[in-house]
Amino acid sequence: MNHVSSAKNRRGFKIAAASFGAAGALAMAVVGLGAAQGLAEPDDTGTLPPEPAITTGETITETTAPTSPETSVATPSVSATTPSG
Repeated sequence: MNHVSSAKNRRGFKIAAASFGAAGALAMAVVGLGAAQGLAEPDDTGTLPPEPAITTGETITETTAPTSPETSVATPSVSATTPSG
């Protein structure tokens, strides 16, 4: 008899989980459609908002190239010896 009760509990759990999943999917669809419809509608006056002025925002920094490289030869900061063998 325990086996039958366990099967019923599993079936009930699966139905409840499927119901919650379907409700969540339906809620996301409703919110998505509402958001899309809100974006498609113009404002109350029917005019578009003014566009911002176009600026490039460029800055100019003049620099001169160094006369010689900072390091002519790379040298390691630590040294190690290899073991024999």
